[in-house]
Amino acid sequence: TLKDPTPSVEGLCMCFRRHLKKHYARYTDDASAIEQFKKYYPSNTRA
Repeated sequence: TLKDPTPSVEGLCMCFRRHLKKHYARYTDDASAIEQFKKYYPSNTRA
Protein backbone atom coordinates (compact mmCIF):
# COMPACT_ATOMS: atom_id res chain seq x y z
CA THR A 1 0.00 0.00 0.00
CA LEU A 2 1.09 3.58 -0.57
CA LYS A 3 1.77 5.41 2.70
CA ASP A 4 1.88 8.91 1.21
CA PRO A 5 -1.58 10.00 -0.01
CA THR A 6 0.09 12.23 -2.62
CA PRO A 7 3.17 10.30 -3.76
CA SER A 8 5.64 11.79 -6.18
CA VAL A 9 6.00 10.33 -9.66
CA GLU A 10 9.27 8.74 -8.55
CA GLY A 11 7.58 7.30 -5.46
CA LEU A 12 4.60 5.91 -7.36
CA CYS A 13 6.94 4.43 -9.95
CA MET A 14 8.78 2.53 -7.23
CA CYS A 15 5.78 1.49 -5.16
CA PHE A 16 3.05 1.19 -7.75
CA ARG A 17 5.23 -0.43 -10.42
CA ARG A 18 5.98 -3.19 -7.92
CA HIS A 19 2.23 -3.70 -7.53
CA LEU A 20 1.71 -3.58 -11.30
CA LYS A 21 4.42 -6.14 -11.94
CA LYS A 22 2.67 -8.51 -9.56
CA HIS A 23 -0.89 -8.01 -10.74
CA TYR A 24 -0.63 -6.45 -14.20
CA ALA A 25 2.39 -8.01 -15.87
CA ARG A 26 1.85 -6.04 -19.08
CA TYR A 27 2.37 -2.70 -17.32
CA THR A 28 6.11 -2.76 -16.71
CA ASP A 29 7.30 0.64 -17.94
CA ASP A 30 6.98 3.95 -16.10
CA ALA A 31 4.52 5.54 -18.51
CA SER A 32 2.07 2.64 -18.35
CA ALA A 33 2.46 2.40 -14.61
CA ILE A 34 1.70 6.09 -14.22
CA GLU A 35 -1.34 5.85 -16.48
CA GLN A 36 -2.66 2.93 -14.46
CA PHE A 37 -1.94 4.81 -11.24
CA LYS A 38 -3.94 7.77 -12.51
CA LYS A 39 -6.84 5.49 -13.35
CA TYR A 40 -6.98 4.05 -9.85
CA TYR A 41 -5.83 7.11 -7.88
CA PRO A 42 -6.84 10.12 -10.00
CA SER A 43 -7.14 12.47 -7.01
CA ASN A 44 -3.71 11.51 -5.72
CA THR A 45 -1.66 12.33 -8.81
CA ARG A 46 -0.02 15.68 -9.37
CA ALA A 47 1.52 16.86 -12.63
